[in-house]
Amino acid sequence: MLLLSLPPLLTARMRGVEVRALWRLYEDTGGANWTNKENWNPANDPCRTFRMKKPFEAGTESPVPMRDEYFEATPWFGVGCHDPCDDYLDGPDCASGRATSLILRENNLHGNLTNWTTVRSLANLTFLDLSFNRVSGALPSELGHINNLEVANFQYSYLSGTVPTELGSFNANGEGPIRELTIGQTELSGVLPSELGELTWMQYFDTTHAHISGFLPSQIARLTQLQALYLMGNAYSGSLPATLGDGMVHMGYVQMHQNRISGQLPATLSNMSKVVNLLLQDNRLQGTLPTQLGGLYEIRQLKLNDNQIGGPVPTQIGRLDGLEELDLYNNSFTGDLPETIANLINLKQLYADNEQLGVLRLHYCRQRMPNVGKYSWHILREEYHRFAQAVCEDPYSTVEAFGTLDEIAADI
Repeated sequence: MLLLSLPPLLTARMRGVEVRALWRLYEDTGGANWTNKENWNPANDPCRTFRMKKPFEAGTESPVPMRDEYFEATPWFGVGCHDPCDDYLDGPDCASGRATSLILRENNLHGNLTNWTTVRSLANLTFLDLSFNRVSGALPSELGHINNLEVANFQYSYLSGTVPTELGSFNANGEGPIRELTIGQTELSGVLPSELGELTWMQYFDTTHAHISGFLPSQIARLTQLQALYLMGNAYSGSLPATLGDGMVHMGYVQMHQNRISGQLPATLSNMSKVVNLLLQDNRLQGTLPTQLGGLYEIRQLKLNDNQIGGPVPTQIGRLDGLEELDLYNNSFTGDLPETIANLINLKQLYADNEQLGVLRLHYCRQRMPNVGKYSWHILREEYHRFAQAVCEDPYSTVEAFGTLDEIAADI
């Protein structure tokens, strides 16, 4: 729908195009029913944050009796401003204010954003947060024209459609400031546009539990300033970019679990020297574990369970002495866990398949240990070291120790 004519801008001292852009959002998202809509009225000055005496106009008679008159503070809830007008210096015709932030988080916005094309007029906007609302429709491509935007948060909303390629234009000036982009917990679908690889200043990117699918664009590996990458719970497929991690020395959190990612883990992941959490469980990863993962010296949580990774677990895993949780369960690893597991002095949780638990078969020499699933065995590091020293001349095989009677019979 077309924007209706606004009430008279009696004291609005912000640029008219920005007032209209904000008011369009108000109309399209049921502003009358917002939880907080304080001072949202085009007749109010969105940027007037304090009460101020009205200046006397030159050439007019002094009121009798003499009485001061004031402009009342009328800041629009959630709107931050820059360069508001000064009544004495700028005069009554000033309209220099600029909206620099719009924070309407969890404010009962309820409507469609598709036609909010006037958002491109908010050229000085640096912070935009419409999260935890019931806004729907598509993300307007005009968002990509806001070259000063640093934080954009739309999580926990009903936005749908695809991610606009224009979002890659946030840094159209060459070094755009966008630092955080959060579109998780939405109905957004389709593939991630490769243009997002242009957002080289981004530090936080989140598509958690949206409906994004397709291959991760290789350009995502260009985001070398990233500190957190949250892509879990989507339908990403294909292999991880071959250079993912290369140059990502600031990365602390990588969570890509519950997707359809396949292929082998790239050795370049080891370049994420500050990573604390690397969660890649519930995917379709294959191949073998790169020995270079032993260089993730800051890591606390490594979860690779429920994949199809094979080969032996590399001895270099024992270098991760800060590791607190290691989950290798439900893969296709061969051989026992390496003895270097005993070097993981901070390990609190270790999950592996029965085939990798030879130390148990040694310790419980020729005793049956019926398999009851992943959480059957909680082995402390000290116990692992002690179990590994056990002597058993003829230990049971994995099937004999952990299998059912039917499985044992079939193995004979």
